[in-house]
Amino acid sequence: MRLTVVSSILFSALLSTVAVAQPVPSREPSSTHVFPAGGRRGTTVPVLVGGECIPPESRFLIFGDGILAPRILGATFEARIEPSPRREPREVPICYPKEWESKIEIAADTELGPSMWRLSCARGGTGTRPFIVGDLPEFIETESNSLPGRAERVELPVTVNGRIAGESDLDYFVFHADAGAVVICDVVAARLGSPLDPVVEMTDAAGRRVVAEELHVGSDPVLAFRAASSGDYRLFVSNVSLHGGPAHVYRVTLTEVAAPAAAASSLTAELLERGLVPSLAAVARQTGVARPESAKGVVESSQRPAPPPTLALPATIRGRFDTAADEDEFRFRAVAGQSNTIACRAYPGGMPTLPVVAVLDADGRVVAECKSVDSPDRECWLDWQAPADGDYRLRLRDVQHGVRGGPEFGYELIVRSATPDFAMRVKSDVVNVVQGAKTELEVKVRRSGGLRGAIDLAAEGLPAGVRVEPVRIAADQDTARFVVVADADARPADAVLRVIGRATMGDTLIERLAAAPHLGRDPEGVSVGSPETDRLQLTVQHKPVFRLHCNEAYQYAHRGTIYPYAMQVERLDGFDGPITIQLSDRQNRDLDGVEFIEMTVPPGQTDALVPIHFPESMHINVLSQSQIYAQSYAFFTDKWGQRQSTLVVSEKRNMVRTMPTVVKLVAADKQIVARPNEIVTCRLQLDRTSNFSGPMDLELVSSPPDARAVAEKTTIEANQTRVDVPIRLDRLAKSRGELVLKFRARGRMPSGATVVSEATVSVRIEP
Repeated sequence: MRLTVVSSILFSALLSTVAVAQPVPSREPSSTHVFPAGGRRGTTVPVLVGGECIPPESRFLIFGDGILAPRILGATFEARIEPSPRREPREVPICYPKEWESKIEIAADTELGPSMWRLSCARGGTGTRPFIVGDLPEFIETESNSLPGRAERVELPVTVNGRIAGESDLDYFVFHADAGAVVICDVVAARLGSPLDPVVEMTDAAGRRVVAEELHVGSDPVLAFRAASSGDYRLFVSNVSLHGGPAHVYRVTLTEVAAPAAAASSLTAELLERGLVPSLAAVARQTGVARPESAKGVVESSQRPAPPPTLALPATIRGRFDTAADEDEFRFRAVAGQSNTIACRAYPGGMPTLPVVAVLDADGRVVAECKSVDSPDRECWLDWQAPADGDYRLRLRDVQHGVRGGPEFGYELIVRSATPDFAMRVKSDVVNVVQGAKTELEVKVRRSGGLRGAIDLAAEGLPAGVRVEPVRIAADQDTARFVVVADADARPADAVLRVIGRATMGDTLIERLAAAPHLGRDPEGVSVGSPETDRLQLTVQHKPVFRLHCNEAYQYAHRGTIYPYAMQVERLDGFDGPITIQLSDRQNRDLDGVEFIEMTVPPGQTDALVPIHFPESMHINVLSQSQIYAQSYAFFTDKWGQRQSTLVVSEKRNMVRTMPTVVKLVAADKQIVARPNEIVTCRLQLDRTSNFSGPMDLELVSSPPDARAVAEKTTIEANQTRVDVPIRLDRLAKSRGELVLKFRARGRMPSGATVVSEATVSVRIEP
C-alpha cells in the first residue's frame, strides 16, 4: 500500500512538471513560393506569394530591369485545395505557410530567365527566390482538374503553371499533337526551390501511356515522345510522395517540334544536339556567359581517334559519356614545376554527370586525381604541377562508370596554365542585423593557382548606420568571420550588400565578390540560371517592440471544447498598439486539427485568454499532449515615419493534455428522404456525460453548394438529449442524388470552456 501511494505522488508530480522545452523549427521569417512561378513578357500576372512567420503588410521586393510589383503585399488568400485523407498525427515538425495577393508587371523587353524576389518586414528579411520570365503563352491551372475527365485544355506551345496543392491533388491537362511530331515536356519544380518531386506521365486520348524518353535536369524530369497519330494527348502531374501544399509549385513547358529527318540513336540525344530542350538551352547560354574562356575550344567527335588527341593549352573540351562503359582520354605536354589548372563539370549545368579526372604519366600511372563528388559544387578542380617535363594523359570518366551513361552525361573540361585566383562563398544570401546589434557571416575561400597570401575583406552597399569590422584572412587560411554591425539608431531598411575580397600577387591586384546560394535550387544545387548570387540581401531589423509569452506547465482540456489559454504580451519601449495573436505558421509536431481562434489584444493590455479549439475528432492515445506555438503581429510607425509590420513567435508552447469529450451530437437518423421544396425533420441526439448537463445552441452550418437548406437556430435545453429540427430545402441543383448537412451545437462549461460538437445528416433526394 505504501508503495502505491508513493507511485501516485510521483505520477502527479510528473504531470504537473513544466515541460522540457522543444524548439519550434525556426522563428525567422521565410518565403516559400510564388504562384504562378513565372509569366510571359509584356503581361501583368496576378500572383500569390507564400511565406511563413510573415506579418500582413510585409514588403515584396523583386529585382531586375523591366519587372515591377507593388511594394506591400495585398490581402491574405485562402486557397481551395483537394482535401487530404485523415491520418494519425506524427511528432515531426510541420509548417502551414500563408499566401498573400500581389501582381507582377513584366515589360515586353524584360530579359528572359529568372528575376529574384524576397520578402521583408521589421522582424527581418528572407532569402531570394526566382520568378521566371518566359516568352511563350502561359496557362494557370484551376482546381479541380484531378480527374482525366476534368483535364484542362492547352494549346502548344505553352508553359503550364500548376501546383500539387494537397495530398490528394492530381493535375491533368489535354493538348493536340500532329502525327510524327515530337512533343517535349520540360518540367521545372525543384529548380525553383519547390518541395515537389514530380511524377509526370503522357497518355493518349484512350488513356494508354505513350512511350517517352526521359532525362533529368538536376532533379526535374524532361520527357519527349513522337506522336504516333494526330489527336489529343494528356499530361498528368503528381507528387512522388503523399505530400502536397501551396508551395508545391511547378512550371511545365510543352513544345512541339518537327521530327528529325534521319533516324537518331536516341531522341533525347537529337534534341540535346539541336538545342531544343528549353531548360538546357537556357542553361547552356547561362553557362557560356558565366565561364568565358579565351582558349580555342575543342569539341569531341562521335568517333574518338586513337591515340588520344593532343591538347594545345589552354583548351576547353565539351564531350559526353555516351555509354556506361565510355571514358575519354586527351594528351597534353607539361613542363616540370609549372602549375596547371584542370577543371571538369557537368555540361550543360543540371546534367547528371559526376566526372572523375585522373592525370596519368607516360607509363600509365595515376599521378593526380580529383572527383566531383568530393566538391560541394560537384566540380572537379585540380591545381597540378608536373614532376618532370613530358607527355601526360587526362582520363575522364563518370563516377557511375560501368553503371550509367547516355546522351545527358555531358561534361566540360578546361585545361590551362594556373593563374593565381580565389573564390569566396557564404552560406546564405540573406543578412539580418538588429538595431544596436551585430551578425556574423562565415566566409569560405577557395584558393587556386598558387595564391597563398592574405585576403582583405570589405563591403559595399551598406546603408547609413551600418558598418563592417575590418577582416584580413591570413596567408594560407581559408575561412573568416565577417561581422556586420548596426548602430542603435540605424534606420530600418533593405539594401543589397556585396562582400569584396582583395589580394595581391606581385604587382597584380585580384578582386572577387563573395557568392551565396539562393533559395531557388534543387537538392543537387541546380537552378534555373545560376544557383548562386553575389548580391546579399541585407535587412536592418527594428528592435523588438513586444514579446509573446505563455505558461508552459501542462493544462487540461476536453476534446470537443474551446479552451481559453492564458497568454501575456510584454510591451517594450512604450509600444501600446493592438497585437493580434494567431496560430504559428511553424509547429514542432502535428496539430491533429487543433485551431487557434484569432484574437486581438487591445491597446494598453498585456493579458489575454486565447481561444484554442480542440476538436472532438482528435486521435486518442496517439500524441501524449498538444504542444502549440502561437505567433502575433502588430503595426507601428518608427521614429523615421515609416509604417512597419512585425511578427514574433511565442517564447514557449501552449501545453495541453486532452481529455475525453463531455458531450456528443449524433444523428438519430443517418439518412432521411426528401423532395425538392419540402420540409423534412432531422432528428438529432445529444449523448451527454456527467461532466456536462447545460444547454446548447444548435444551428445548421453547411450544406452542399448546389443546394440551399434552411433551418432555424434552436436551443437544446439543460439535460435535454433529443431535438427535432425542421429543414426546408429551397434550392436543389439536381432532382435526384444525395446531399450532406452539417449541424453544430455549442454550450458552455462551468470552467468557462466552450463545448462544440458536430453531426452530419445524409439527405437522399427523390423526384
